[in-house]
Amino acid sequence: MAIDFPRFTIVAIVLLVLFAIFFILWIGAYFEYDLMKSVRGLMGSIYAVANAEFYFLVALLLTGVFGMIYATRYLDYWEILPNEILHHHGPLSDLERYPTMNLKFDKEIPDVFEHLFLGAGRLVLHMADERKSVVLDNVLFISSVENALKSLMSRMEVRLSTDQDSSGVPH
Repeated sequence: MAIDFPRFTIVAIVLLVLFAIFFILWIGAYFEYDLMKSVRGLMGSIYAVANAEFYFLVALLLTGVFGMIYATRYLDYWEILPNEILHHHGPLSDLERYPTMNLKFDKEIPDVFEHLFLGAGRLVLHMADERKSVVLDNVLFISSVENALKSLMSRMEVRLSTDQDSSGVPH
């Protein structure tokens, strides 16, 4: 779960493993040798058991990890609005504002397994006035987020006000 598997790397690894398995089995069939005899003997000698305490400990550890993830997700998040991008971070929700004028964004799928699981991907925001791009990893349902961003960025919100509206007193 902690290793990224790029598209071409996973295809190459799968093909290499399949080639190795078939080559070894072909050699065994050519020399009429039972390669599975040692594997059956090894698997037959293994006796594994997990009792209720083991499962309770695993559940407790996973609950703690997921609890920390749930709590920390409120400490650093991004909000994309038609006119600006807001970055909320820190325990007291510090706020950074970025304009969306000339915003360019890219959708990337760096890991096949993450994308197959919940459609996760990477969103890269290129803001006009910033030197560095903002990279948002593990964005769930990245295709629907991309469509929503396209829709959001295709319109601009404009508010007109007069001097009377802003101060309440006519000039």
